[in-house]
Amino acid sequence: MKISDFYGRLVTVQATTDLTLPQVTKLPAIKTNGKLLYCQRCQQTFSKKQFHLPNGVDYCPYCLQFGRLTSHDLLYTLPEPNLFPINEQPLSWQGKLSPLQQKCAQVLKEQAAIKKEFLLWAVTGAGKTEIMFPAISEAIKKKNVFVLQRLELMFAMNSFPVCSKPLIELQLFYYMPTVQ
Repeated sequence: MKISDFYGRLVTVQATTDLTLPQVTKLPAIKTNGKLLYCQRCQQTFSKKQFHLPNGVDYCPYCLQFGRLTSHDLLYTLPEPNLFPINEQPLSWQGKLSPLQQKCAQVLKEQAAIKKEFLLWAVTGAGKTEIMFPAISEAIKKKNVFVLQRLELMFAMNSFPVCSKPLIELQLFYYMPTVQ
């Protein structure tokens, strides 16, 4: 593993693994607080009685889709150094918004600039993807995290018909469940 694999992430490592990396913070994956357990990955609290394996090892039921996390696991992390160059024009989309779309886009851009959470909710075909571009661009310029709920919107950022291809490298993290 490279040291950069730990930047800004909680990487699961079994406690039996001998991993010695300089300056990496090592956390127990699950903390015990009396009869309750606390998962350091998903931040959920749950009953110690209810969620343990036959061998007595406790596990988090809330983030199983990311891989089972047990009381025998450790989480390793390093603060993200954010050594990325600032790009004043991170997205190349040059489309035109209607006056109402512009108004909405401006509000969202202002919210992104002050690192405020927001939700864009509109009917199909209202131009939500286009409205988000100024806010996404603002978030990238400020080195903020930007979360999109639907995976197809994340992929659309690189395949939008009017050349929305980012002029910078973006990292996309997602989980794709398998259907059985």
